[in-house]
Amino acid sequence: MIKQFENHLFISDCHFGGKDIPNQEELFIVFQQVIKWAITNEYKVNLLGDIFDYWMEFDSGYYPVEFDFILKELRIVEKKQGPILFITGNHDNWTNGFLESQGFDIEENYKLLSIGGQQVLLVHGDGKVQSDWTIKRPFLHRFLRNKPFIKFYKWIQSDRMALKSMIYFSWINRKLRPTKPEEAQKLDNWATQLFTRLPIDVILAGHDHIPRTIRVNDCKYLNLGAFFEDKTFALYNKNGFELVAWDSKNNQPKPYSK
Repeated sequence: MIKQFENHLFISDCHFGGKDIPNQEELFIVFQQVIKWAITNEYKVNLLGDIFDYWMEFDSGYYPVEFDFILKELRIVEKKQGPILFITGNHDNWTNGFLESQGFDIEENYKLLSIGGQQVLLVHGDGKVQSDWTIKRPFLHRFLRNKPFIKFYKWIQSDRMALKSMIYFSWINRKLRPTKPEEAQKLDNWATQLFTRLPIDVILAGHDHIPRTIRVNDCKYLNLGAFFEDKTFALYNKNGFELVAWDSKNNQPKPYSK
């Protein structure tokens, strides 16, 4: 029987392995601290995308073995809590069954959950959903997730070279297209409008790396921000949903403030 958790933790945008993400060792230590805290305090761990930068699986069985140290930590979570919900982002959506075999519940678009009597929508934030809750992915993201393109891309390169190329592409793309406030505003507009159309109480997303909380009447939209930068994530407990940041000095989360 799968254990039901009263408390939940939501984290995204770690971008482990990103060429332009500094202090990777420190980032992992903080991530490890957060995971251990969640297990000790019985918070169900949920991943909302871009945990890796970049993740690709191949028919040969090859995957980014450089991330085994992270998978090791998450296997501990899986053994304690059961399957880990992983809503893939635009940097870690090329899955091919391996992550499922490691105890992940993979979702490529969104997940709608009932938590504490509230309807909660979980997305990464790079788009899709629709039919018809609207919000589309940018053309580039749709192109990179297109199965014929993925098949062709893997065919023309060796496994390791294909992965290395995407890591460099990810790095260059971030340099050329840094997160802009207007991009975050599009996600904010979609979330706030959705509250007026559907019986959804809470929306959680990541992707644009700007942590924030927006309230619409009794509803709440939380963007988890960039864990690699602000060490932010979200919690749900008896006090409701809250955006927090990791306090390494006291080894516990604290309310997030700019």
